[in-house]
Amino acid sequence: MNRLRGCVLVALIALTSGTASAQTVVRPGFNLFSAAQDAEIGKQSALRVDQQLPMVNYAAVSRYVSAIGARLA
Repeated sequence: MNRLRGCVLVALIALTSGTASAQTVVRPGFNLFSAAQDAEIGKQSALRVDQQLPMVNYAAVSRYVSAIGARLA
């Protein structure tokens, strides 16, 4: 049984060690907009989202949600 566990462990190490070096390299693709235009579009979109879905900025609510998150974690 211990030998089987050892073999499984060695196999897992062998399989996972090669994946770190085989990461996909992401290269920027074709873009119609400049960086400044992208930033402006992002700002406009953020404003529209804030108008349609306003955020709750109450300290008590933030503390309550954080406490629930901490208990779940």
